[in-house]
Amino acid sequence: MYQSPKIRYIDKYMNESGMAIFHETTEAYEGARLSMINKQSSPPYGEIGSVYERAHYKASGQSGIIRLIDLNNDLIRKYSLPSEAKQAIVIYRDYSDNDGVVINYY
Repeated sequence: MYQSPKIRYIDKYMNESGMAIFHETTEAYEGARLSMINKQSSPPYGEIGSVYERAHYKASGQSGIIRLIDLNNDLIRKYSLPSEAKQAIVIYRDYSDNDGVVINYY
């Protein structure tokens, strides 16, 4: 989902101006194109029939590596998150990056 402040933060962290929004735009285009081919709207990510995975991989390259992680007490302390946080979206510069930066939490 496009969230302007977070998109800007990803680009700044990765030092790649415009790459994150370009990825989101081409991902949305590919999702719409696939839905038109299927002649039906796509269900949300994770549901049967969703075109998200195919659209994501057909889209332009994504800045960094973005993961949704389940939080435990050690990670909550590491990232200085509220104790009620259960999951976080973390961006890593590359696969050797062990720290990353939290861009959102739930």
